[in-house]
Amino acid sequence: MAAPCTGWNANTGLCSTWATYSPAIQAYAQRFAIYVLWAATGRQFGLCPYTVRPCETPNPLLYRTYPVGAYGPEPYVLDGVAGGVVLGYAAAGDCLGGHCAPPEIALPGPVSSITQILVDGVVLNPANYRLDGTRLVRQDGLGWPAQDLSLAAGAVGTWSVEYLRGLPVPDLLNDAAGAYACEIAKSRAGGTCQLPSRVSSISRQGVDVQFVSAEDYLDKGRTGYAEVDQIIATFNPDGLRRAPRVLSLDSPTFR
Repeated sequence: MAAPCTGWNANTGLCSTWATYSPAIQAYAQRFAIYVLWAATGRQFGLCPYTVRPCETPNPLLYRTYPVGAYGPEPYVLDGVAGGVVLGYAAAGDCLGGHCAPPEIALPGPVSSITQILVDGVVLNPANYRLDGTRLVRQDGLGWPAQDLSLAAGAVGTWSVEYLRGLPVPDLLNDAAGAYACEIAKSRAGGTCQLPSRVSSISRQGVDVQFVSAEDYLDKGRTGYAEVDQIIATFNPDGLRRAPRVLSLDSPTFR
């Protein structure tokens, strides 16, 4: 994600001075706070609209353990392989090119909800499928159809899945964004705020001034505002820059 998606809404209800700021300052403070909290928590929260055009590309097994057997009714069988089983495609039933359309596919996750599925340009009835985590399962007795990627989405011979991808934004994060926005607005309006100042202490007699370096907290993905930083540490204790990903050559590909 290059920017925060839906679900971020800085809750400024506890900011007693919020109504005194101009709309321009309010908009800036909320936008600033949301971007900072989104990035500081690893860019993992927010629901983004996502569309994929799944295309079955079965790969031949490189090796099999013996004995190899079928463990299930055709056209979908499970072949015994090293370390477990793998879905196989029998040459029977609703097949195309010697391969049967599988009854389920894995979507790039996290998957929050399905918006709609288009098959040959027609919206598929939601009663005909269900979502099991990141797996989209057909439950009308049919398999997912073949995909002609040479055609534009929505044409006959194509199908696509539109869904919301990501994790919902916790209310506590929106509360923290609102608290941070309040202090930013105070600062922009020239008032006294709790944002960190570069001066941390002054010794009057010895004229000893100590400065706080912004790098002391920015490098750690923090804001310098203790109340907000406690929330950031709760949702991103290891200071990750973005949500981790697992890449595998065996994973399905999408368009």
